[in-house]
Amino acid sequence: MIADNILQFAKHLVQCGVKYSFGITGSGGSLQLISALEKENVPFYPVAHEAAGVIMSGACCRDGKTHAVAIGIKGPGFINFLPGILSNYYEGRPGLTVSEAYSPFVPTYNKHKRLDHRSVCSAIVKGYATVDTSADTVQSIFDLASRELPGPVHLDLCSTPVNNEKPLHKPDKQNQNIKESEIEMLADHIKTSSSPVVILGSMVSRQLKGQVPDNLTVPVLTTASAKGCYNENSAYSGGVITGEGKEISPEHIILGKADLIIGIGLRNNEVTRVTPFNVTLIIIDSINDNLHDGFDASMCLVTSDVASVAVSVFSELSVKNWGQEVVESYRRQVEEELLKSQWLPPVVFLQLQQQVSENAVLVLDTGLFCTIGETIWKAHSPENFTGSSNGRFMGTAIPTAIGTAISNPDQNVICVAGDGGIRPYLSEIKLAVEHHLPILFILMSDGLYGTVAMTGKQAGLSSSAFTINNNSWWHAVESMGCPSTHVSNRQELDRSISKWSGSNGPLFMEMHFEPEQYANST
Repeated sequence: MIADNILQFAKHLVQCGVKYSFGITGSGGSLQLISALEKENVPFYPVAHEAAGVIMSGACCRDGKTHAVAIGIKGPGFINFLPGILSNYYEGRPGLTVSEAYSPFVPTYNKHKRLDHRSVCSAIVKGYATVDTSADTVQSIFDLASRELPGPVHLDLCSTPVNNEKPLHKPDKQNQNIKESEIEMLADHIKTSSSPVVILGSMVSRQLKGQVPDNLTVPVLTTASAKGCYNENSAYSGGVITGEGKEISPEHIILGKADLIIGIGLRNNEVTRVTPFNVTLIIIDSINDNLHDGFDASMCLVTSDVASVAVSVFSELSVKNWGQEVVESYRRQVEEELLKSQWLPPVVFLQLQQQVSENAVLVLDTGLFCTIGETIWKAHSPENFTGSSNGRFMGTAIPTAIGTAISNPDQNVICVAGDGGIRPYLSEIKLAVEHHLPILFILMSDGLYGTVAMTGKQAGLSSSAFTINNNSWWHAVESMGCPSTHVSNRQELDRSISKWSGSNGPLFMEMHFEPEQYANST
């Protein structure tokens, strides 16, 4: 039997847009909620670890809206949520978690699995409340989650409904009023510029979707989490900036020739290294929250009407025409440097792009290969790429790929992980097998924790912490019912991809690379 308040809560969740649920149930309110959601035609996907369910839920919310919920028990179950909540916090995904909890009316001497959920999660959720009988509570927590900057929220499900006297929420960031003189100054900067460049952040995919002109004739760059906000097949797409600024990078080759940078939604949480550009930088955004510190922008225009300002910027830029040769030079140098070997990650990513369906989505874990993937893979929309672009959170790719495949059943998903990222949630592949998900799982292995190994070797430190002696997984994955194979060259890769069809369910491919060559390719 399902309690009336939980039946109401399930209806409220569905009214607010929940379509999927994940998690590990207990025997109390969590099981009742799962059952109530199923009555509302919301399927439940049981996972092997609570954090994986939260990451899957977050992947369903990549568009900045809450479409999924992760459900668990109090105490240990809630604690296991935390890696997933942190991942969603880093990536700006408005995932909802719901856990069973003690009512404040329960005597404090009842200690079994008791934990102050509110205190534990307060630093990494945008909002916290307890489930009551009000639809307004659910709506307000959803609104808070999707409000810029999107982020995770949590609801405690007590056996007795509790009124929310002091719900935890992050205060709204006040938008600044842009003065007319600042708009004029912005226009003047663009008019007098001979070589402007645009950098787009992920905010563009949420608040300016479809409003970035395809016919701009100036270089357009993006952060990694904004890949696809501008069609990367365009002759003016300059690729991804990370802030590292290596010799062969958009920062060095393209921005080095610019006399003005317009950063729309450019934020310091979307680059791995924040450094000032040696050129005039103007940032346009819908929030502040110290997200632009470190760039030393000449102007920072923050407004709730960011769309109208962006449209005026695009209008001013429409008369500019420069940079195609610079972008072509950058691409040529990248290809010459990265594609010179016959068997390293760059050629694999290129082959995947050429052979897998055009609307496929690439999901990257973090590792030496991820910046290569971000560089080689061309996304024509934000739906063609995702990963731990901000957090560089090792291990998130497998659950992210599963959540992406469940919420986008018409897209083939390519999931790439390394020696470190393959291990935390490997068992979740069984869920992909059970539901026949169109995922191509790829392990790129050199038997090391790549970036750590580079530092450790240079410093002469012990290799035992970053060497993985038994680094093969494809037989183990095959035993889970997932077709698996090992490929060792381009011809075998070609044959394996050609035989795979997403409609047949998942496939696991393992490939090994020579460690020194692998390290030198990044």
